[in-house]
Amino acid sequence: THPPRQASFPVMSGSIAVSSTPAPGLSDTVSSDALLAPVVHRFDAHFMEEKIHFQVIELTQSVYVWINNTDSMSELCVAFPPVPHSTASPTSSVLGSGVDSIVASEAMASRLAKRFKIAFYLSYHLSAQDQTLCSFVESKLVAWLVQRLSDPETGELVITL
Repeated sequence: THPPRQASFPVMSGSIAVSSTPAPGLSDTVSSDALLAPVVHRFDAHFMEEKIHFQVIELTQSVYVWINNTDSMSELCVAFPPVPHSTASPTSSVLGSGVDSIVASEAMASRLAKRFKIAFYLSYHLSAQDQTLCSFVESKLVAWLVQRLSDPETGELVITL
């Protein structure tokens, strides 16, 4: 069997510790990198009368976040942490056509990538015009990420693969 793997990635206030254990029964000749499986989390939040669905998927050195009030995905963007000596977070739209919602998605993904120092894939399909809703959703997501994916002893964001 393979021993658990550990890796660290820098974060604003520490590092992200990544550990993984390959699935039992698989051949030792298979690369352990090919055995990493995403970890899926789901939760809901209520904003006024509206139920907002969140899905967070831990990937290798990145996080995928889907935020919606329906079961569709009409846009997707990606943001990476800034390179050293830069404040700009490289961001791109991968899928979508709604200019307002793409701008809101890219801005949120950029802030998440800067804060947590890892890549964020974000599918955000709610009213981009409602700044109160956007702020509420982002604050709920950040609080959830810190509460559920951080080490209580060190406060570091921990992604377990």
